[in-house]
Formats: sequence, structure tokens, C-alpha cells
Amino acid sequence: PLSPTAYSPEQSAKPQPKPVPEFTDTPDWCKAEAQWAAQEGITNGYGAQDKFAPGLDCSQQEILTFLWRAADEPEPKEKAPVTVASYYQDAVNWAYEQGYVGEGFDPAAACTRAQAVSYIWKALGEQEAKQSADFTDVDAEAPYAKAVDWAVEKGITKGDGSGDTFAPDKVC
Repeated sequence: PLSPTAYSPEQSAKPQPKPVPEFTDTPDWCKAEAQWAAQEGITNGYGAQDKFAPGLDCSQQEILTFLWRAADEPEPKEKAPVTVASYYQDAVNWAYEQGYVGEGFDPAAACTRAQAVSYIWKALGEQEAKQSADFTDVDAEAPYAKAVDWAVEKGITKGDGSGDTFAPDKVC
């Protein structure tokens, strides 16, 4: 699993082999985080070297690749039951091996907010939150509810901006 602080731009100590260009298309709400992810080798941007493309939908295989890179690209021992583009394959194999995805996994499918927060929560050890999040659209029995609770407690999400909803089915 990842370190519980792996997502924090302020707590990074990984040495960097080369300078990373500043993304020119990131709004203030994600500028520092996108730059941190590039500096950590978690993302290399989208298309042009200076683009992050925060408005594009993110696929399952992309989210899992970010997490795999954040975990220092461990070599998977198992093969997932799905073949993807070579630059995603090790990440998908790793996610399958970790139990993040199963037989019916569609790597090219868009990744929802519930799926993304669940992957992050699992990668960081499935820690229990001290209290439940108070979103009207997250049933306490939903398979992602504990992940949402944890993500709110850790400041990873505040919901979808409306104040009382998380929007679990909205695509990242």
C-alpha cells in the first residue's frame, strides 16, 4: 500500500531527476496538486508537455496508473484478466493483484468519484474515519461510504461543491 501521506504535496521527499514544466491549464483549485503529481512522477501531463487537462474525463486505467506510480511502480506478480495498452498494463495488473479491481473490470471506462476515492482509500490502507460524512447522496451501506468518510476527514474531498452532496456517480 501507499504511505498514508503519499497524497500530500507538502510532505514529499522523493528526489527529482529533472525539472518538471509548469502546467499552463490548471485552475487555482488544483494547480499545486497537479504540479506536485508531475514532480513525483505520478503524471506526465496530457499531450503537450505543459498541459494537465483537468477538464477531461479520467479512465479507470489512468486513475490506477496514478496510484501505481505513487506506490513506486511495484512489479506485479499476477496478470489481470484484461489486456490494456502497454503503458497501463503493469498498473492494471497491480490493481488486480491488490484486489482493487476484479473480473468484470473495464479499464477504459470512465472513473467515477466513488471509484476514485475507493481506490485511494484502499491504496492507503482502508483507514476508518472517526465520523461519517454528511452527504445526502452517500448511503451509509454503499460500498464506497467508508472511503468517502475517510476522504472527507483527510481533506481529500469536500463533496461536489453543493455543500451536502458528494456526487458518487460523477466522472472524475
